[in-house]
Amino acid sequence: MNFVEIAGISINLDHVVFIREEDHAQLGQVIAIHFAHPERDPLRLSAEHYDELRRLLQAPVGKT
Repeated sequence: MNFVEIAGISINLDHVVFIREEDHAQLGQVIAIHFAHPERDPLRLSAEHYDELRRLLQAPVGKT
């Protein structure tokens, strides 16, 4: 399993289908993490976490 922790939330990357920036009607600009389970809503994080998430995803395993 591949986990990252961002904004105090642990995310199992094995369950993530894709991650993208979205413009949400109520929240504004967000990072949306979409999961493989069809009934699970995307996890939306403030766009301020974009650089942190990118750094975590690019880091070699065990180096975060």
